[in-house]
Amino acid sequence: MDTESDTRAQTDTYTRHSRLARPQTAIIGLDVFRLVLAYLSNAEIAAIARSSRVVCEEASRELLRRPLCISDNTGLRSFCRSMLSGHPNRVAYVQQLTLQYIDYGSTEPLTPDEKDSFVEVLRYCTGLRKITLLCCENIIRDEPRLLEAISSLPKLTRFFLPFYSDMAFSQVIYDTIRKMRGPLRALHVPDISGSSSTIDMLANLVRVHGGIEDVRMELPGPIFPTQVNPFTGIHILHLYSISYVPPARDLYRFFPNLHELTMNPCVVETRAQPNPTYIPANLSRTVSWRSLETLHVSFLEVIYQLDLQCLVRSLDIYHLNIHQQAPLDVFTDIVLRLRPQQLTIGVDCGSNVEPLRTPLRLTDEAGPGLTGLRNVLVKIRLGESDCTCETDCVVDPVVLLLQSSHVEFVHVALANRIMFDNPDELLDLRPSEVSPHTIELARGIELDAAVQAIAEACPTIRTIAITVILGGLSVWTIERSPGEEPRPVKVDPSYQRQVLAQTTNRRLHED
Repeated sequence: MDTESDTRAQTDTYTRHSRLARPQTAIIGLDVFRLVLAYLSNAEIAAIARSSRVVCEEASRELLRRPLCISDNTGLRSFCRSMLSGHPNRVAYVQQLTLQYIDYGSTEPLTPDEKDSFVEVLRYCTGLRKITLLCCENIIRDEPRLLEAISSLPKLTRFFLPFYSDMAFSQVIYDTIRKMRGPLRALHVPDISGSSSTIDMLANLVRVHGGIEDVRMELPGPIFPTQVNPFTGIHILHLYSISYVPPARDLYRFFPNLHELTMNPCVVETRAQPNPTYIPANLSRTVSWRSLETLHVSFLEVIYQLDLQCLVRSLDIYHLNIHQQAPLDVFTDIVLRLRPQQLTIGVDCGSNVEPLRTPLRLTDEAGPGLTGLRNVLVKIRLGESDCTCETDCVVDPVVLLLQSSHVEFVHVALANRIMFDNPDELLDLRPSEVSPHTIELARGIELDAAVQAIAEACPTIRTIAITVILGGLSVWTIERSPGEEPRPVKVDPSYQRQVLAQTTNRRLHED
């Protein structure tokens, strides 16, 4: 009896120790796993997709749901093979697709079979909500089935096909838009010169698709037709390739409910030095919007030509000249008058670009912080092949902009270009898309030293993020104690996205 008890006790002990020695496997729910994937970059998701078949399927679904960009025939061939080799339902996960330079000057044009595959994939994209085609006119002309497939997509809400080469082609695009089955919300209006004005064309499309709220178009001239009723449902307006800047009063007349405005003229009136007649304070008061959520402009002069008198929550300036005092004076005046809470600017960096050392005055004389500026994104274009770029070259323009401000969050993006909306776009570039010199310059920047200098320049900064082209994202929180230097604390990579989301949204949702 005792022997049996001893044997049972030994067995229990062995079992208990075996359980302790056995590696424990962490199990998380599918919803939690999908939430984790949402915080990862494309490169990180592609890396973990190799671990198992289940993970690969979920990772593929997450990647397909993100914006996809195919930039040449080689990429299109690979995409079509991947989509057609699996279950057709996989293609239905694609929601946003950008195609550019397809059969556009390619040395290996698509074969008839490859065009058939392309059309078949588009027909399977039943979940597609947004499609953008840039420099794809050749394949669209040669393969009319592509537009037929696009017009039949049931969930398509956003369709952008700009830069038409002739009136006949624009008419084809116009007819395609009219026939679309999807609940169209955003489009690029075809410019059919000679038949009617762009405004009249937009009015015709709004009659067919009453839910249109986001419009991109080129204005043929400053004369607006008087018989067109206001487009009260349009909230977002992008004006591209225009040779003039229409006054805000004219835009307000036809678009009274705008939330977001983009002005990207190819030619604007420029002045070497700002003068009293060119400053908003001396411009006549006009009927306009009470406020805009977002204003994107390519040049500072555009804001003056607009005669804009309303507040702007988020201001995006494509390029700011930081090595001349005149543009900086204009910039300061604009920030004080428009009072943005969020600011995005692009600047150049390099040995041949020497920024001014005089800090800007981004606070009101009536009291500190009245401009409301809290979040800033600085897009820094690294120098060309004949330039050098050191840490000071990155720090100087940021300090110049923020030294007298009350900014709480600053994001610095180091790139080879400044034409991007989201710094995450820099993380998904291929090395072949970036010059070796730019990569070398980016790697030479001492990030810790740059963060320390920025934190010391502005005592209100709480969080600093730096995105380096092909180098990843890094986030620091700034700890401050009375009488001591600020101490940047690097955030664990797994919490970076969460910290960014909380920081950027905190101020914008306070109002």
